[in-house]
Amino acid sequence: MRAFIAIDLPEGLRTSLHDIAAKMPGRFSAVTVSNIHLTLHFLGEINDEKVDDAKMIMDSIKIKKFEVKVKGLSFFGEKAVQTVFANILDGGISAKLRSDIAFGLEAYGFAPDKREYHPHITIARVKHEVPATKEFITTNSSHYFGSFVAQRVSLKESRLSDIGSTYVSLYERELT
Repeated sequence: MRAFIAIDLPEGLRTSLHDIAAKMPGRFSAVTVSNIHLTLHFLGEINDEKVDDAKMIMDSIKIKKFEVKVKGLSFFGEKAVQTVFANILDGGISAKLRSDIAFGLEAYGFAPDKREYHPHITIARVKHEVPATKEFITTNSSHYFGSFVAQRVSLKESRLSDIGSTYVSLYERELT
């Protein structure tokens, strides 16, 4: 199964992020409201034994609940916009949480993620950029979407189908 560890957002914030993505010019695929989240670590294809290992690692995390502010749009892509995301501001806590998770995963034989971690919330994948796409992102680069308290981390399965991905929670661990 394809799996990842993430922090879920409140529904109102997910809806707000989806609504702004829907206004973006160009051809793109907006992330469905129910799938909007803050990824901490992508695990890739794992088996049931690795699911159990990931649960143990999540249980060992010593992070308290923390506030996450969601502010501004940005994008990944060097020559063209490929992925549009909302920035998060949390004083580096999600990066620390991700680092702790990555350390534990590597100790249990998970492959290290070689990409630099940039905490963000993906809201759309661009299929065809138009000049107004970057303008839209720049115009909304400081828009404040809201904040929430991260209360738990979730291990999720990504089930792929012809109509897109569905994320199913396999395990949740409350932060203290």
